[in-house]
Amino acid sequence: LGGSPHQFNAPRLSVATILAAGVITMLASPVLRQTFPDPDQAANAIVLLLPIISLLAGLLQIAVGALNIASVIKYLPFPVLTGIMDGIAIQIIFGQLPAMLGYPAGTSWTALFSTVPPSALVAGIGLVTLAVLFASARWIKAIPPQIAGLLLGACMFHLLLNLRPGSEGETLVQGNFVAFSPERVLASFNLLLDGDIARLLPLLATIAVTVAIVATVQSLLSLSLADSLANQRSNTSREMIAQGIANTLTSLAGGYASAGSAAQVRAHARFGGGSSLAHGLCAILVCFFLFLLTTTNGAILRSIPLCVMGAILVHVGIGMTDKWTLTTLRRLQKSEDGEERTNLSQDFFLAVLVTTLTVVLNPTYALLLGMAAAFLIFLNRSSASLVRRRITGLQRRSMSQWSKHCEQLLQEHGRDIVILELQQPVFFGSADRVLEIVEAEAQQARYIILDLKRVPYIDGTGALALRRAAEKLQLDGKHLRLAHMRGCIAKAMRDFGALAAFAETAILPITEDALAIVEFEMLRDIGTSELDGHEIALNQSALGFGLSADECTVLEDCFEHRSFSQDEHLIRDGDPSGGLFLLLSGVVEISKQLGESSIRLSIIHPGAFFGEMAMITNSPRSADVFAQSDGLCAYLSIERFHQLESSHPELARKIVRNLYLTLADRLRQTSSMARELAE
Repeated sequence: LGGSPHQFNAPRLSVATILAAGVITMLASPVLRQTFPDPDQAANAIVLLLPIISLLAGLLQIAVGALNIASVIKYLPFPVLTGIMDGIAIQIIFGQLPAMLGYPAGTSWTALFSTVPPSALVAGIGLVTLAVLFASARWIKAIPPQIAGLLLGACMFHLLLNLRPGSEGETLVQGNFVAFSPERVLASFNLLLDGDIARLLPLLATIAVTVAIVATVQSLLSLSLADSLANQRSNTSREMIAQGIANTLTSLAGGYASAGSAAQVRAHARFGGGSSLAHGLCAILVCFFLFLLTTTNGAILRSIPLCVMGAILVHVGIGMTDKWTLTTLRRLQKSEDGEERTNLSQDFFLAVLVTTLTVVLNPTYALLLGMAAAFLIFLNRSSASLVRRRITGLQRRSMSQWSKHCEQLLQEHGRDIVILELQQPVFFGSADRVLEIVEAEAQQARYIILDLKRVPYIDGTGALALRRAAEKLQLDGKHLRLAHMRGCIAKAMRDFGALAAFAETAILPITEDALAIVEFEMLRDIGTSELDGHEIALNQSALGFGLSADECTVLEDCFEHRSFSQDEHLIRDGDPSGGLFLLLSGVVEISKQLGESSIRLSIIHPGAFFGEMAMITNSPRSADVFAQSDGLCAYLSIERFHQLESSHPELARKIVRNLYLTLADRLRQTSSMARELAE
């Protein structure tokens, strides 16, 4: 059928227990009880309906493979699967306790724990068998514990029964053996033609969905192990189609669905069985034992005491319980990290919820409701981890260069600027959380920048939430800006009319641009003289910091004043080395040409200087500088600076100090930007 030769299917207890839970659900169905008032007839009808469930499950697996959605099923929440397995295990344990202790069929849980067992002998054999099962699993590795418990328990029962003959033995031995035949398979389909029984089809379909999901997950897990042992990579879609065809054909022969078994795969590989021949030999042996049971008319099975079989199934149920739940509980008790405790609590709650639903309702409803609860938990976690990093204006500055006075103002009011780096989709599940976060930040900050670099998607609810946030902040006299808004996000914002709430300068390509504009607007709102268009004084500049009035006069005599127009190139990349420029008015931009694109390195505002690196290193210019507006600058040539060193060495030393202090600050900002780009 095209499946992996290293994959190995086997009857799975998880599938059998889901079918058993389905049997319990069907027995409680009013439709079945009305159609078959006699319990024996109802039981026979259920036996005939079980292959229909396997048939539907097989067809679903074929669809899963054909639609290439097998990989999606692998990502079912683990607490949900654990909860279903634990719930089924509890049903098995409490369902088989009456048989193990010798109580009659149908004994309630209340009666089970409030009355004495009818036969101390039978109860003792059941408990001894259970003890042997656990002891054998731990200390006797050569014999499977089920075989050891079955042989010892059956021998004890029949030996003691011969010593104490009585009528009770007749009710403590399993009943009839049902052998499938083509006639019984046809009877299964004919039963569905009954108008009343056909109403059970939705219930059969829901059970089949659960069987298909569990069988697919277990098959994919065992396939992963088979691939690792064989050092290969299988086609999961083809494997699911093969699994579905096999289960469909099995159901048509009157059998039940099977699934991949990791234990069988490991044993198969250990003994060198990695071919279709090994699968064929295994199938022949299974058919032989099935033939043996059929020809003896179930005499072998009828010799197994119910108390022994009940003990075996109780042991199986205990073994089915997933240790993950207890491990999670222990980790929760030991954990001191708040976020970890929250996540562990949610996982533990989800597993317990699904377990309870499985016991009270059935595995199908538990799966559906568990998936819904897992989705809500996912939304909660997505909202909780929505903000990757929060940065204030004190922690990060733009690459813009300002006067010393403006630098001090930016430091004093740095908390008014907040950058929020988002890292999750902004959709209906997290949109309200985004709005809450922005409004909470607006209680302290006036300028908020949302970095959308790591936001892969935004839906209509998210777009409208951003619009509401912008409108709310605007009414409060505050500002919201968006950076790194990729094409799909911009399209969603445009399609849902959210861009109308943002000015053109509120949506920037990168966070650096947004931060530079926010710094400018904050200084403008404060009302600094450097932004009113007037020429800045030397003692207000970064170069003149700490100079006396006489020293400023001496330095001003060394400058050559140059006016410039908008878009004029003041420095070109590769020009010979020269002096430095002190910007007195206007705005200039420093950029670097890389191939066909130009990268902006910095924006220079009045009071800042540029061109100092070529003067210090006596090397050619390394970037372009052009004017963004009309303005005025003061030029200090290398020759005039050397003259200043000779005539006023102390003043020259202070200028060099200011140069290095500014360069150190720029290096810090460059490192911060490089770190952001790397992340």
